[in-house]
Amino acid sequence: MFKNMVNSVRYYDSYKNKKVLFTKSEFVTWMLANEDYQRIFKTWEQSDYDLMLTPTIDRVDNKGHYSLDNIQVITHLDNSIKRDQ
Repeated sequence: MFKNMVNSVRYYDSYKNKKVLFTKSEFVTWMLANEDYQRIFKTWEQSDYDLMLTPTIDRVDNKGHYSLDNIQVITHLDNSIKRDQ
């Protein structure tokens, strides 16, 4: 799962001509220490891995970079709802 999230960030930032401001190791450390990630991951596991409850990352400020101070962990469902607004 971490690999997919990191690859998504790299792809998006490459596509948008932005730079990734953290390493994979820094990202994994940040995720494992993130309380929202822990809560969402546990709910996702308990749901038998419902796709809509999958933890994903989202930028807090959509105009900013994917940096550790500008990302949050939300569910795939919440990310889809946010994107459609």
